[in-house]
Amino acid sequence: MNYRSFRIQAVALLFFTLGFQAISLGDDNPLIKPAGSYSNMRYTEEHAYGCTIQIWRKGNTLIGFFLSSEGLEGDTPTGLLDKVQFNPKTGQLSFQAKLTMGSLIGESGKEVPSKDLYEFHGVLTTASLKGHLKHFELAGKKPQVEEEDIQLKKSKDHSEMEFMEGLKTVKDIQKWAETIKNRMPKW
Repeated sequence: MNYRSFRIQAVALLFFTLGFQAISLGDDNPLIKPAGSYSNMRYTEEHAYGCTIQIWRKGNTLIGFFLSSEGLEGDTPTGLLDKVQFNPKTGQLSFQAKLTMGSLIGESGKEVPSKDLYEFHGVLTTASLKGHLKHFELAGKKPQVEEEDIQLKKSKDHSEMEFMEGLKTVKDIQKWAETIKNRMPKW
């Protein structure tokens, strides 16, 4: 690993850690509860397509991960939910998530990690997450935008819920993010 990529990963981890400070002010290690894992992921023999949103709750504050796959199954690109806005009375939810879905040819003509920004606006219920998802690819020669209406069903997968229930504090989520840092955004 060269110094530049180390520096980028260190800065990304710093921003990731700072993102949790807002939820943990006044509490060294706040307890969180899983709100659910919502997904429209489709699988073939070797591939996965779609997205999953894993959400934990502390009071009216939501934190979590956005996962998106467009190819080979495994090591699904993952990003932290950012700029989360949630109204518990109406279920209105919006957030952004940064991912690196792969690499592409940048403006310099060299291969660079993609800069994928996802924006979601919709409604969270106990059974589903419905709304509008925008995907911005910002690293290419010509930035691209894709939009779609999505409906993600709450997972009933026992192992998924065991995983989510195993992360009981913000520090647990931070440790998990460090474990999967190769799947986290490179920007």
